[in-house]
Formats: sequence, structure tokens, C-alpha cells
Amino acid sequence: MSYDFKNLIEDIEAEAKAEGSEAELRELRREFSIASQLMTLRREKKLTQKQLAQASGIPQSEISRIETGEANPTYATLAALAEPTLVARWNTLVLLRERVLAEIEPLRKNKQIGSSLQAKVVITAAAAELPLLERYAKQLPMLFIVPDVALRPSADRSSATAVDAAASVSPNVCVATR
Repeated sequence: MSYDFKNLIEDIEAEAKAEGSEAELRELRREFSIASQLMTLRREKKLTQKQLAQASGIPQSEISRIETGEANPTYATLAALAEPTLVARWNTLVLLRERVLAEIEPLRKNKQIGSSLQAKVVITAAAAELPLLERYAKQLPMLFIVPDVALRPSADRSSATAVDAAASVSPNVCVATR
């Protein structure tokens, strides 16, 4: 029995040819071609299924079912997964996450907060970034591992990230992100 996807497909093809099931083989190729392509592209971009789900809006369970061949994606699902700006959006959010966590860490080390779950993040974003952040506003607390994220438009062309400790503690930190 094969453990990697490529060997599994080769085994299925060999069995189908031996049994003379060419029509079934064509259907399996079509079905697993989409699965194989999705998995390959996701891995090339170094995304987990969970990260792809967050970036695309497609549930992680659906991505898993597509990759294992248990589900056939709809056109809308394929369009969401193939959207050219998907990886760029995800990379922008991951970079912002790194900046936010870098601001929270000194507060935690200085014992001003016990964990990131006691921090509130306020992002003052440039006009170009604000629509992206607003689109994912509900997911930002989970991405940053904080209880709350507030978004504010920047008064000028710069973008700044401010990290405030929870209400029981009062330090304010504001760092330019550009």
C-alpha cells in the first residue's frame, strides 16, 4: 500500500489497467487531477489547509475533502482558491501578524501582560491597506492570538500598528510599520 499521493495514483492506474476499467480510470484521473493540483500549489506556497481556508474563505474541511478526492469543488470554490491575489493577501496578513506579535512580546516579557490574550491590538492603516484589513476584521483576533483588534484609518499616508495591553494594564506602544 502506498503512503504518498503520487504512488497511490500510480497504484490505482495500474489496477484499473489490469482490470480493463479505462472509463473509471479516466474519471479517477479527472477527479484526482484537481486534488493533486490544489495540494501541490498549496504546498508550493507553504500554506497549511487552515491558512488557505482563512485566506480563501473556503472551509478547511472542504479543502481537505477536495484534496483527498472525497468532494468535487464547485466553480465558485475553484474560483476562490485560484484567485491570483489570494497568496499576496495572505502574505500581507502574515507580515502584519509578525509585526503585531513583535510588539506584544516585550509587553509579555516585561510582565505587563501575561499572554497575548491580554493585549488589544489597534491598527492604524494606510488607505491602501484598510480594505484588506476590514475584509478580514473578524479573523484578525484569531490570526494575532488576541481577544480584540480595532481598525482605524490613518490620517496620513503612513501605516502604524499600536499594541495596547488589556484594560487592567495601561502601557501603550505604537510603532511605524513602513
